[in-house]
Amino acid sequence: RSYARQSVEQIPTVHEGPNVRKLEQKGIRTMSENHGLFAQDSSRVEKLVNTVNHPNYGALVDLGNFLCADEDTNRAVGVMAPYAFHVHAKDFLVKSGMEIDPGDCWFKSRSGNYLRATVIGHGEAHIAQSIGILKRNGYDGYVTVEFEGPEDNLAAISLGKKNLLRYFDMF
Repeated sequence: RSYARQSVEQIPTVHEGPNVRKLEQKGIRTMSENHGLFAQDSSRVEKLVNTVNHPNYGALVDLGNFLCADEDTNRAVGVMAPYAFHVHAKDFLVKSGMEIDPGDCWFKSRSGNYLRATVIGHGEAHIAQSIGILKRNGYDGYVTVEFEGPEDNLAAISLGKKNLLRYFDMF
């Protein structure tokens, strides 16, 4: 959804009250994740971060969620890397929306493609390349393993973590 189609001329801004200052004094930073219909793609999150325009406000970059908006993950991570305060590593399998519905565990992207969460490195989110983009842009913060697929949780998280560590060593 575009702001223009909703007759919104300005992105809603964040109210900056006394609690925000207290959090900042304790080293706690605030951020928005590229998640949900309102702010799933990089251009919207970038616009939001730039509109708030505060050094203590940035982006929680979820590497897999860009696929939910049918966005090229490498391009999107390149846009978001300068604003990254934290990163979630998550991966998805993708099937064309022109194919037959694959059934349970799959959901539709913004344009109707089918997505299913999977082990980090087994999907199409280009996690290794994304890690390289983040590192080249100076990101040296935490990366959280996120998993919501149908595979065995402990096995998938363990394998995803191994893949993620291997990708870090590549760059």
